[in-house]
Amino acid sequence: MRRMRGLSIRARITLQTLLVALLLCTGAVVAFRVGVQEIVNSALAELLAADAAPIEAQIHRGGADPAISIGEDQLIAVVSPSGRIVASTLPAGLASRMPELLALSTTPQALSTPTRSYLARLEHDHSDSGTWLVITARNVEEGEVVMGKLTIALVIGDLVLVAGFAGAAWLLTGAALRPVSALRREAELLSRRGSLAALPVGETGDELDQLATTLNTFIERNRQTVEREKQMVSDASHELRTPLAVLRGQLELASAPDRGIAELRDEIAAARRTTARLATLTTNLLELAKLEATHDDSSAPWEELQLQLAAGVDRARLLAGPRGVAVDFDVTVADDNARYRVAPAAFASAVDNLVTNAIAAAHDRGSVQVTVGQSAGELVVRVIDDGPGMPESFIPVAFNRFSRPDDSRPSDTGGSGLGLAIVHAIVTGAGGSIGIENRAPGLEVWFRLPRADADPGVRSET
Repeated sequence: MRRMRGLSIRARITLQTLLVALLLCTGAVVAFRVGVQEIVNSALAELLAADAAPIEAQIHRGGADPAISIGEDQLIAVVSPSGRIVASTLPAGLASRMPELLALSTTPQALSTPTRSYLARLEHDHSDSGTWLVITARNVEEGEVVMGKLTIALVIGDLVLVAGFAGAAWLLTGAALRPVSALRREAELLSRRGSLAALPVGETGDELDQLATTLNTFIERNRQTVEREKQMVSDASHELRTPLAVLRGQLELASAPDRGIAELRDEIAAARRTTARLATLTTNLLELAKLEATHDDSSAPWEELQLQLAAGVDRARLLAGPRGVAVDFDVTVADDNARYRVAPAAFASAVDNLVTNAIAAAHDRGSVQVTVGQSAGELVVRVIDDGPGMPESFIPVAFNRFSRPDDSRPSDTGGSGLGLAIVHAIVTGAGGSIGIENRAPGLEVWFRLPRADADPGVRSET
């Protein structure tokens, strides 16, 4: 098999078919040849018995001294009970081997002389005068000649049949692989063009169509990966440009020789805030890219998600404390044993992002309400603030990365524009749904997570 590695699939299949056909056809030829030989031997045995039958009849009719008449072209020898050869038409080569002939049985055996080959048998005929011995023989040279010619014909037929199998395998394999070659040429053409277009898929639904469909799925995933990478590079270059320029300006101001101690401290503090914003932006970009590139099938029990929710609210209260914003949460879950299709860390990230956005949007000494409940077997989380809400025209694009309802807001308070995009990626990746609604006053952001035992193909309506 190692020697075939350098051969094409067509050549390998043809050679393997040739080998199998050779083995099968040779086995069939040998079996046929043996069967024919058995038939010939059986026929010769019956002829030898038939040759002996008239002689036995003559012995029984003739008494002690029967007159033995041997037919023309028959090879027969008759031995009396006293051991005398009464009649014989055996050739000299066989007659000279009489002791060996007298040791034969009724089963025919092959005997050879320097010039001939014979099949002979010995029949014991019991009469009133004693036991007579009848030896019959047949020349088998003609049969051997016929069997030799038959063998040659079978070998030639075997070779022709094997060659036919090989030719048919070559043609059929070529026809079967023709679509594969066309698919390969199409793929090479797309590769030279640098295209990520789909390969053509036939309408037969056979293995080749399935292969093309699988390759198209692979190409589509690669295309999405390339697009995500391009989008991430584009977003990073666009969003990092401004804070890097600000940081550079702040450092230049801090390094100016005429700056006082107080001014230097202010610039360093501003640079620290800019650096923190850069770190947050970079972390959010990497988290969003990871969420969009992978599919997580994790699930968690409600008890674990409840712990994450409580911890998230505690963190939010610490964040909201300086502004006097009240953060409350209300949980109404009837089934404490339910599992939901989300990882605990991802659930915590979603809650943290929504609550952080709500605190930033809420008025000083305002409030943020987090409610958790069940509806139609889903876990429903709502985050409500009493802030100014969101322009209705912006809601359809609110989950896009780096989208902000007010681009004029300062960069240190306006957020990175990735929080809602991260939450959207977490929720939709878990098979859930998410939405935004303006209230009077404030804004409500909600999301639904399906149970782990729910059909993953059934998505909630937003």
